[in-house]
This record gives sequence, C-alpha cells and structure tokens, in this order.
Amino acid sequence: MTITDYATLVQAVVDAAEDDGTEFATYIPIAIDLAENRLYRDLDLTGVVSYVSIGTSATQYVPKPTGFKTPKSLSYLETYTSASASHTRYKPLVFVGETFLMDFWGDRSITGTPKYYSSHGETQLIVAPKPVGAATFELAYNGKPTELSSSNTTNYFTRYCPDALFFATMGEMMVFAKNTQEIQIWEGKYSAAIEMLRNEGRRERGDDNRNATGAANTVVPESK
Repeated sequence: MTITDYATLVQAVVDAAEDDGTEFATYIPIAIDLAENRLYRDLDLTGVVSYVSIGTSATQYVPKPTGFKTPKSLSYLETYTSASASHTRYKPLVFVGETFLMDFWGDRSITGTPKYYSSHGETQLIVAPKPVGAATFELAYNGKPTELSSSNTTNYFTRYCPDALFFATMGEMMVFAKNTQEIQIWEGKYSAAIEMLRNEGRRERGDDNRNATGAANTVVPESK
C-alpha cells in the first residue's frame, strides 16, 4: 500500500500489525502524533521552514509566531533612499547566546541598527541594539507541520517522508502492544530511513560547502 494521506497511513498500520481491534485502532492517532513529534525533532529540513514578516514598535523584542520552534534566520529590513527612490535592504542578524547579547548591549539606552539576536523566553526573540523606531523583520523558523488527522489528511511528512512516518508510527504501536521484538525491527527501519533523510537534508541545505568548524558563524566580542 502506498501511504499518501492519513487514511492510508492508518490502514497500513492496521494491515502491518494484523490487528483490527478497537483498542488498537483507538491508539493509532496517538501513535501518529508521537511519530510526527519524533520526526520533527530528528530532522532539519527546509520543507518545515516558515517565513514571516513581523513589524514592531521601538522595542528590542520580536514576538515569536504561533508554531515557532527554533529560529533559522532573522533579517532587519532597512529602508534607504537612492536617486529619489526608496529601497529596502535585508540585513541578516547574527544569532548569539543571550549572555553575549547582554554583554554587547550593556547600555540599554543605545539604539541603532540591530546586529545580533537571541531567544528571550518562550514567546519572544530579543535584538541588539534596539531599533531607533518602528521596525520590520523577516523571520525564518522551524515549525512542526499541522498534525495529521481525519480533517487534515496530508502534511509535509506524508508528502516527503511517508516511509519514516510509517516506521515511527509502527514503533509507537508496538510499544503500545508491548511487543519488544517488533519494536526493535521497526526502530531499525526508522533509523535507516532517518539517516537517508538527514543526508538529503544536508545536501538540500548545502552543508557540504560550509566550514565544518562553523567558523563563518563565530562571533568575536567587540572591543569596548
């Protein structure tokens, strides 16, 4: 059976387990949700990256959008005039630890073009220095795709990695069934599928062309 949506995934699980009992069927949606959470945490794929434009007042805080998990990039949109025409320049900010950001921006009265950003609690990012006035940012972030259900029948996982989704779901179902031998089998299938997806993700992101030490992203504190 080809897995293309929620219904075919559920049927594939029932067929593979050869269990059409009520308790088994009731647990399948829970297993699928656990499998989706696992896939999201195990993969770093451009297909689960969302982009949003966020306008702020004269503040150092940028709100995290609904569904935000981890940041990929944050750019400050700087407006300038050239030959009587208005233009917008995207200026990528550098992600740093909050301790570094606080040290760099020790004097909170200083405003200017934002240069660094960091996570600041559950609902906000923080930039430094604080913009002079109202500002616009473009945020790229990882967010879990909308969960599969009878009303949301497809998502990124069913389209891009249905095999890994199926293997992860079967693993969860075998945990429910307390079938230790089958758990090991499905875990092996899942691990192999995930490794292939990670290789694809590295090629998709162009990781092979990056400095392995991450030196390009190293931040050196400025002299004071």
